Order: sequence, then structure tokens, then C-alpha cells
Amino acid sequence: MAGGWLSHEISYTTGSFGPVEGDPYRLKLPRIGSVHTFENVEHRIHGGRVLRMTVSEDGGRWYACVLVEREEFFKPARTTDRQAGVDLGIKTHAILSDGTVFENPKYLERSERKLKKAQKALSRKQKGSNRWEKQRRKVNRLHARIRHQREDHAHKMTTQLVKDYDTIVIEDLSVKGMVQDHKLAKSVQDAGFYQIRRMLEYKCAQRGRTLKVIDRYEPSSKRCSRCGHVKTKLGLEERTYRCENCGFEADRDLNAAINILAAGSAPEAKNGRGENGRPALAGSFQGSVNQRGLTVSDLELSLATGICKL
Repeated sequence: MAGGWLSHEISYTTGSFGPVEGDPYRLKLPRIGSVHTFENVEHRIHGGRVLRMTVSEDGGRWYACVLVEREEFFKPARTTDRQAGVDLGIKTHAILSDGTVFENPKYLERSERKLKKAQKALSRKQKGSNRWEKQRRKVNRLHARIRHQREDHAHKMTTQLVKDYDTIVIEDLSVKGMVQDHKLAKSVQDAGFYQIRRMLEYKCAQRGRTLKVIDRYEPSSKRCSRCGHVKTKLGLEERTYRCENCGFEADRDLNAAINILAAGSAPEAKNGRGENGRPALAGSFQGSVNQRGLTVSDLELSLATGICKL
């Protein structure tokens, strides 16, 4: 029990559980039986040994998180001889030093009106009643949908970056400090900067790419990418960078991305593990490596809604 409510999560470490032989789209759960999944279990597990399985509910849908021990099967990505500095932002989700732009979908802003309406309806109902519980589930489904949309966009963006570039350079953003600004807090949280960095860390490790993280105090936005002159002040409303020293003009975020790449080329630049920049080893972030040299990692599988009743 947690806070008076039944927790919709249960873990299995003993008993008969795991993939069903002969049916790659099923998982076996003790006492419940065989449950259909939306993903190919055999492909995800890839011959690994199942150590633990946790079944949980999120936004009206059920998921099985399977801890497996296996040989790492990710292969290093094909060399592209390309590198990119990445400037993460709110107006544009990310802009690269070569001019590539990833737009910010702002999923929370899109669904905010519907979410407010659902939350207002929830506040009008008597807490603990059947109607209140039904409306609470509706609100949870909306939150889950926004979260899943954000995760999907982040996955697609980071996968594209790892596929196209051998070296990726990002800033060590202070998200905790950024949300102190109440005008930007909601937008910063919706952008999911920490989530993007975490995905880049383990995807670069899996594919043999190099991820570098420059110091958060590097004046990437204030520095001129042509002559190196640093402005004393640069307001958030100034979207075009204009250098008083050499007259150079460029988009503010593009100028910052070029400076991030330049800072990442310096020997003191650090990678995602806080060490000097170098190619990451496969499996470093996705899972731990045990004494037998096998990778232990978590895999999340989607279950058919409504079949599990915990």
C-alpha cells in the first residue's frame, strides 16, 4: 500500500515466468498465465537469461520490464566522419552546428487545454467516488499520452543523431537551475533535456560513438563563432547574434551550436561519464557487465491492455 492506494506494480524473481516457447508475442506470468504482448519478446531478449520481471500499469496500459543477462548484440555504427555540436533549446528543440534543426513539438502545450478541462472536471467530483476514480484515470491517461509522445520524439531525435554523426558534443545544462525561472519552468520540463542526454549516453555507448559534454559555464551563446569575441550581455529576446567586433551575424542558436562543437574539440572537454572525450564502450550505459562478461540490462515490453489485473 502506498498513500492509501494499491500500487499497480509487482515483481517476479522466482517461479515460472518469462517468454513462452513457440510464441514470440507472449509472456508467462505466475498465477495469471500467458499474456499477449505488442512486441516480439524473443527478438528483444535475444537469447538472454531472464533474471527478473516487473509488471506495472501506466495511464491505463500495462508494461512488463524484463531484466535479462546476455551477450551484448549491438554492433558499432558505420563511420560517417561527421561531428556535430548540439544546442538544445525551447523555441527549437535542437539545432546542430551544420544547420540541421529539430523542431520542438511542445506536446504539453498542445494538450494543455484538454488537460485543464479534465482536471477541472476531476476537482468537481467527490474524492473517492466511482465518478472521481473514473475521471482520475482519464487525467492519468492524458498525462501518460503526453509523456509517451515526448519520449517517442526524443528517441527518434537521438537515434538520428547517433546514426548520422561519429562525434556529438552537448552542453552540461543545469536543468534544476533553469526551472527556477517560473516563466520558463513548464517549457523546460516539457523539453526533456535530461532525457535527451541520458538517451544519447547509452545510444552512443551501444553504437561506438563519441559523446562529449562541455562545461555548463562555457559562454557558447555569447561568444562569436567567427572571431571569438564574448558579449557581456545577451538577452533571451535577441534571436540573432550580432558581433560588435567583426560584424558577424547569425542565428543565435546556430552560433551557439558552432561554439559548442569548437569547445568539444578542446582536450579538456568531457564525455557523458565526466572523463576526457573518447569513444564510449558498448554496454557502458545500457546495462552493467557481470563477472562472466555478460551484459545485464532492462527491456520494457507493452502488454495487452486489460489482460493483467493485479
